[in-house]
Amino acid sequence: MGRVYTPLLVAWRYLRGRRKARMAQWVTRASALGLAVGTAAMVVVLSAFNGLEQSVLDVYRPAYPAATAEPDSTSSSLSSETVARLRRAWSPVLPGNAHLIPVVERQVLLRNGLNECVVTLTLVHLDDTPHWPWTGKTTSFMLGASVATTLGLEGSRDWPALEIWLPSNANLEVNNLLDLEPQLQSGFFQPNGSFTVHPELDAQSALVVWSPQWAQFLEWDSTYTHLAWIQPDGPLVRTQDLQQWTDGHPERSQGVRWVPLEEQQSALFRVLRTERLATLGILILVVFLASLGLYGSTVLLALEKAQENASLHAMGASWNTVAAVYRINGLLVGALGALTGVALGSVLVWGQSTFGWIQLGTGFALDAYPVRWTWSGALLSFGIAWGLSLVASAWAARESRPQVG
Repeated sequence: MGRVYTPLLVAWRYLRGRRKARMAQWVTRASALGLAVGTAAMVVVLSAFNGLEQSVLDVYRPAYPAATAEPDSTSSSLSSETVARLRRAWSPVLPGNAHLIPVVERQVLLRNGLNECVVTLTLVHLDDTPHWPWTGKTTSFMLGASVATTLGLEGSRDWPALEIWLPSNANLEVNNLLDLEPQLQSGFFQPNGSFTVHPELDAQSALVVWSPQWAQFLEWDSTYTHLAWIQPDGPLVRTQDLQQWTDGHPERSQGVRWVPLEEQQSALFRVLRTERLATLGILILVVFLASLGLYGSTVLLALEKAQENASLHAMGASWNTVAAVYRINGLLVGALGALTGVALGSVLVWGQSTFGWIQLGTGFALDAYPVRWTWSGALLSFGIAWGLSLVASAWAARESRPQVG
């Protein structure tokens, strides 16, 4: 107890600065300030990336399924029996605001006179349309807003019937690969409205409600492209959640592969996380440079306290105990700087989220830059700063030991 208490007491006295202002004191303050600034920057940057990621999720979640069940490698579609089995298996754990909706998707060509557009035609059943994120209506045929503009329908009061072309399910004949028109089928359907949910979907999607006419035209064979998990709010469905719900319940994943929203938009989230790691790496380098200042201040303090070191040794303290004084002093300075930085960064994040100091300007969906403070980000910032302080102080204490003999 005494071996730890004595170095801690001496280090605390050095930290409180009960001595004349010397160079070591100013260098120590500067190193603590550097650690505080670096730690605050990490808290702010991590909160900014968290806010940006959350904003992206808020934009995608109303338009895209929280997860999709896609056919595994053994099949190319989901049968009605598979869909019914999955719905029964997931009903005990499915949140109250979530719904599993079977979906049929086909690539088609829409033509309105000289205007034409290739879109993904999404077919859902009438009972599922109130839960589908694009529209809560029972309109039978709706176009994305940008699709309607491309087809020259914007501003028109009465939309004409559109000519729809799609590949036939009949096998292509090898001898007729250069003449694809016989392998296509066409029909005329009149759209009833448009929807606006997300720029990507608005520009390449159309929604239809199942009817015998559409089923015959699409040559529907009672199979589905995928099963969509629609959950407009609540916690984000993640890969580990799906894994937890399927462990011990093979019927919930048999014949399908579950893909959460983050994997559906993997390229976007990969870019966000790569940028976060790169920026965090730069900030760690900044904190490392600040910790070098802590190393210098600890060495300088040991040199200024050479006489006191000799006195401690003469009173029976070993040189390891003397070195422990400077290790603990460095840890206290590092903890002080890191805590100050976390507090400063948290205040800045709170101010941005409350007052919106940094504005994004016109043309953005948000007025101010989004930030989101988390305990994990604050603890990570503190841990990095204090860990580097630990290394610097241990290094300085070893190098500053008096040479005996």
